Order: sequence, then C-alpha cells, then structure tokens
Amino acid sequence: ASQAAIALTKMRLVRGLENLLDAFVRTIGDAIDEKSPYTAGHVYRVANLTEEIALEVNRATTGRFASVNFNADELAEIRMAAWLHDVGKITTPEHLMDKATKLETIFDRIELIRHRVEISRLHDVFIRLENEPCPRTEGRTAPLPPPKEEEWQEIITFLDMINLGGEGLSDENIEKVRRLAGITYAMSGVQLPLLAPDEVENLCVQKGTLTAAERKVMNHHVDMSIRMLEGLPFPKKLRNVPVYAGMHHEKLNGTGYPRGLGNGAIPLPARMLALADVLEALTAADRPYKPGKMLSEVMRILEGMVARADLDGELCDLVVESGLIVRFAQDLPARQRDDFFWRGKRYSVSDTR
Repeated sequence: ASQAAIALTKMRLVRGLENLLDAFVRTIGDAIDEKSPYTAGHVYRVANLTEEIALEVNRATTGRFASVNFNADELAEIRMAAWLHDVGKITTPEHLMDKATKLETIFDRIELIRHRVEISRLHDVFIRLENEPCPRTEGRTAPLPPPKEEEWQEIITFLDMINLGGEGLSDENIEKVRRLAGITYAMSGVQLPLLAPDEVENLCVQKGTLTAAERKVMNHHVDMSIRMLEGLPFPKKLRNVPVYAGMHHEKLNGTGYPRGLGNGAIPLPARMLALADVLEALTAADRPYKPGKMLSEVMRILEGMVARADLDGELCDLVVESGLIVRFAQDLPARQRDDFFWRGKRYSVSDTR
C-alpha cells in the first residue's frame, strides 16, 4: 500500500508538472500575440490549425499518410512546437512588426512628404505672384490659379498609393519614384530633395512594407526561436519541439530560411506547421499592410506554392479533401468566405454555423 501511494503521488506530481509546462507555453504564446495588435491570435490560430492537420493525418486511411499515426505524446510535441514557433519574436522590434506602410517608423513619414509638397507648391505660387503683374477684371483682382497644382496633387496621390505596400510594385513605378527623388524644394534658402534616400529605398519595396534590411531583422526571429528552445532541457518525449518550431519557414525546394533545408530534411510535423502558418498569414484580417484574402485567392496561392515545391502538395491535398479547409473557412469573416477550386475541382463553402 505504501509503494502504491508513493507511485500515485509521483504520477500526480508528473502530471502537475506537465500541466504547468503546458500552461506556461500557452502563456508565452499569448504574450507573443499581445506584442502586436496586428498579429493578435496568430499563435493561437496556428497552434489549433496545426493540431487539426495532425488529426487529419491520423484519420487518413489511404495514400501516403495511411501508415502515419501520431500517438498522444507526439501530438503534444507537435502542439507545443506550434505554440512556441514564434517565441523568437520577443526580440523583434515592435515598429517592424507593426509597420503598416513603407514609410512608417514611429510615425508615417508620408506626412513629412506632404509638408514638403505643400511648401514647394506655395513656393511656386509666391514666385509667380512676385514676378508676374497681377491682372485685374472689372476693377477687382482676378484670382491667379496656382501653377503646377495638378502636378503636385498627382505626386502626393501617387506616393500615398505606393506607400501602402501590397503584392507587387512595377518597375515603371519604381522608376517614377527615382525621378521624383530628383525634385528639390527650398527651405531657409537651401535646396533639399523632395525624397530622402532612405525614403526612396522604402517606397521602392516591391512586396509588403519591409526593406531588405528590415526583413532580415524580422526573419531573425526564427534563429532566436531555435536558440531559445535549444537552450531548454525538454524531456525526451518533447525533444523535437525546437526542431519543428525552427523549421516553419523552410521550404521543400530549399529556398526557405534560416537553413535552406530541402525536402528530405524537413519532417512531417514541421511541414504541417509551415502549412498552418501560411494559411493563417494569408487569411488573417488583422495585418497592418494588407486585408485578409478571399479563400479562393488563398487556395490559388497555395497551388502556386505547391507547384514551386514551397509546401507539401500531398499534405495540402489532405487538408482540402478531408474538408478541413472548409471547416477552417467557417471561422473567417463572411467577406472572405467563397467557393474555391483545388486541382480543378470546385469546393463549396457554406456557412454551417
């Protein structure tokens, strides 16, 4: 009886420690989500979706995944890796995570450019008023239309548009930005460029709002995640948590980061986490630089990623054919839910909630 009591006490202690670890991990995930109002809920959604994908793999009775069955410990390991996949973002500067426009730092520098344009416009008006005789009509001074008014307005409208970021900036627009950088304006008798060199660099970003240097800082969160997680003494049944979490930006074609691993080096749980991360990012309605995409557009993007061997095509087939994508769509805003095609087959998304 005494031995049984000791064994029971040890079992309860182990379970208590496991529950504490699980709760602590979720708290870390919640803290990462709270770091930025634009990514709130990302870790939570990725963790849930990764677990759902793992369960669909377990349910598969045909094809490549029929022989795969994650046990309870393996599912817990996958779930923990998903909760901790972005832990390195603790070190990422908030102004990069929250960068809503290309010119944003602590504030959006498009406002500075607006002031420069207005100074230039008023300077043009002043020069005209100073150098030209003022015409009169019926004894009253006739209004003198500001010269280049339309040109200045077109400049600021154009800069407003490209400052928002997006999926692509044409070479023509990049060249236009560089031409505008050659315009100068007078301030205290000194000629200054309309666009500073770093503003030109930011405005010429072709995708999103981050420059190459800023993206490198953002991508560093994966290196930090690996370093932080590898420094933790995970028990044997959780030893792969750093491995899976550290590979969620790797691609089967070897073009991912941070290590550029190829197909054979990326285990299935890491592929599931990568797919969940991509799906959440594409559908998220809270990103600062883009609205959430329609489901049909998301699936077209996924097909392109499969064609390039960025993602595991058979895994994508499974989440579509099992109905997981349709269930996932029910939690999207109504404006993002629509029917989609996958491998030439139409899938209907109806609100069943």
